[in-house]
Amino acid sequence: MFSLDKNDVTNSHAMSIRFNPYLKRTEWTDIAEYTEKYYLDFLKGKDYGELIITNVYFYLEETPDFSLQKDVVNLSTVLSIPKIAILNIHFDFKTFKALSKKKQNEVAINTILYLLKYWQNNLKIPKHMNIDELVQDFETHLKNNNILMNKKELSEIIIKITNPFNVTFSKHKLIGVDQKGNPPILFNDSELDIFFNTRIYNMDFGQSVREIFISYDIFDFENKEVLEKYFNNDIEFKYGKNKDLFIAHQFDINRFIYDDDYLDQTRLGQIQELHAGILEMILKINSMKRKPKFLDVEKLYDVVDKIFLEFESKL
Repeated sequence: MFSLDKNDVTNSHAMSIRFNPYLKRTEWTDIAEYTEKYYLDFLKGKDYGELIITNVYFYLEETPDFSLQKDVVNLSTVLSIPKIAILNIHFDFKTFKALSKKKQNEVAINTILYLLKYWQNNLKIPKHMNIDELVQDFETHLKNNNILMNKKELSEIIIKITNPFNVTFSKHKLIGVDQKGNPPILFNDSELDIFFNTRIYNMDFGQSVREIFISYDIFDFENKEVLEKYFNNDIEFKYGKNKDLFIAHQFDINRFIYDDDYLDQTRLGQIQELHAGILEMILKINSMKRKPKFLDVEKLYDVVDKIFLEFESKL
């Protein structure tokens, strides 16, 4: 992969490209390397202003995690951290995989143009970076080399989430659960995050909220000492300026250990307990002192209910 020499300022724009960056190497790495070289070769001898490193992450996942599409442009140079842009995009797994290797390379190259245009119109731009000229020149270059794809053709392959609705699950306190996981909690938050966000990312629940953080505690309600120390009868809500809503709930660990017949609780049973508690949390959003003005709580309730039911049906 390309590494930027801080003494080399001949390229005013540098780029590193990776497929599924959480993996060291994939079967698609050679496409990333080809695309990176193609773009850097295009830049040779050109000057588009202020130097900025750009990391591009292509995601090719059978079960896509759209929460990964969080683009960042950092223009601060505090502590000598270089200015950097991080751009993310998904390819439709089946469509991309069915293409020839030549076409996959062309798609990857056209996706760079797409991301540059996305950056041009939606993200912060360095003051002295001439991104308009860069985009125009790169598009002309692709056209002259007969590899420029039209918008309709490319849109059938790429998936770019410009303003995704996102849900994050997080266990806050597990009181009475030891380091070995006894008693066992038979699910993890990351699988819930992915399952929910692949289904909810393009939904609209009103202008007020774009991200919900669901935090929950699990402890023994029958332990008086623990109950007095940790129990909070008021469900907590926080609504921030960044359109993020924080909601919290507390669960009795005994409901996660035993079912109504005092038999060992199953993975499905634990998810159903979580399901019921979170729906209760959502209903109480309307009682918030400072609640989101344009949040469709009823729609959110129905969608979360349906997604949980779908998750449970697969267990």
